Amino acid sequence: MNYGSTIMATDWSSPDWRDKLLKKTLFFIPAANPHAEPQFPKVKKWLLEVDDDGTPLREVGLDAEGSPIFRMLDGDDYGFWSDSNVSFTKENLTLIAAAEFEDAWRKAKKADPVGTDHDRAAPSRF
Repeated sequence: MNYGSTIMATDWSSPDWRDKLLKKTLFFIPAANPHAEPQFPKVKKWLLEVDDDGTPLREVGLDAEGSPIFRMLDGDDYGFWSDSNVSFTKENLTLIAAAEFEDAWRKAKKADPVGTDHDRAAPSRF
């Protein structure tokens, strides 16, 4: 496992009336990240756990103060990065210690306890 941070995908804008209308119109399509997605505009940094191939397994969104807002894969939230085709390397991640990631993972559970109560690594996607 590798652990790192990135500021990619931290330039979200708050949804305007068109976004809200579209969401209401398409209410019958399940959201990939129903609990975390409304918090995406607050994310200023992502902490990631990636496998040796660079595939994201777990992720924590941090706010401007560096506090964890939410964690994903957790409950109904599939993950922003783990549900994408992005592969991370040492060149596009700032490496962090595993302990730093695990600490943020635990704190994110306390900050947003909506997900399930598991504190384990993400299950295999296969």
